[in-house]
Amino acid sequence: MSGKVQYIPDTIGAIKSYLASLQGFDIMALELIQNADDAKAEELSFDITDSGLVLWNSAPFSYCGDLESKCGFKRQDKKTCDFHSIIKIASGAKLKDSENIGRFGVGFVSSYQICDHPEIESARLKVKLNPLDANADVDESDHVKDTQFYFPWAKDSLSATRVELGASPLTDDDIKRIESDFKEVLKRSLLFLKNVKEVVLKKNGTELLRCRIERKPDERKPNETIITYSPQKKTEIWHLIHCDAESGANRLKEKYPILQNSEKAAKASLALRLDKDGFDKEDGYLYAYLPTQESTHLPLHINGEFFPETNRKALMWKGKHEKEWNELLVEAAASELAADPEALVQLLGQNRFWELVQKAKD
Repeated sequence: MSGKVQYIPDTIGAIKSYLASLQGFDIMALELIQNADDAKAEELSFDITDSGLVLWNSAPFSYCGDLESKCGFKRQDKKTCDFHSIIKIASGAKLKDSENIGRFGVGFVSSYQICDHPEIESARLKVKLNPLDANADVDESDHVKDTQFYFPWAKDSLSATRVELGASPLTDDDIKRIESDFKEVLKRSLLFLKNVKEVVLKKNGTELLRCRIERKPDERKPNETIITYSPQKKTEIWHLIHCDAESGANRLKEKYPILQNSEKAAKASLALRLDKDGFDKEDGYLYAYLPTQESTHLPLHINGEFFPETNRKALMWKGKHEKEWNELLVEAAASELAADPEALVQLLGQNRFWELVQKAKD
């Protein structure tokens, strides 16, 4: 026999493989927030209901008009529409959009920790994903200018999808942990996002936490950002310092041609908290727009278009071009922080300035 046969990935196998590196309800929350920010949503809410998790955001899915054929946007040399992207595991469509903060296009897979059949409603379309047979049920929806996801709790240990994924069923204790994990994630996630302004966490419709960010609220203080939390009535004031590493990035791109095709910007930002409840006694985190679990060992956050690990818990410090790119941005941030000590003293005050210097020395 000679000729060609179609090379088709195993959908359930692909999900199982990706899911192994995307474990954790905190990771799932980050991926869902990232997807909303990439969609340019300004508002989103999570509602932990008795039957499942409901995620709503204010941006509509893009839709080419035909799910049964190759994406019409693709035929026009545009980015694949959102519905085609989500029904194709690891489509990589996000890589073509430099405005997106996501890297892998597989983040939605993390939702299979809690459900067997995710549902998406947007652009007058309702799509229920069936990973077991690699099909999707399509129906009409009332959601037009927004998007709603529904993740029914996967509580049946003998469901065919749970068995094939080798995944444990969801328990009541797991649902309680989802609530606590989401609270912690939401409190740390808004600072460096590009579009999201407000996130709400609910339980059966009752509001538990509302986080809202105001970027540049005062024209006289263009680097200031304010985050408020309710019903806790808590306010954080942040000062952001921006820098770029373009010259170093150009040298790296000559050394590693693969970086020439990357849309990553050679930019980094530092965030110092200015309000009286600031976190001087705590360490900040490295952010790839969303927080990793990796400490800066300083009372400040550092954000950049880093290469994170698949699970977002840390940056990539192995390999070649990824490691050197990450190092470049951290070094650029450190240089910018040290560039104007007098401005830092004025911003932080003598005591906080010298505490920062001591921690940097340590």
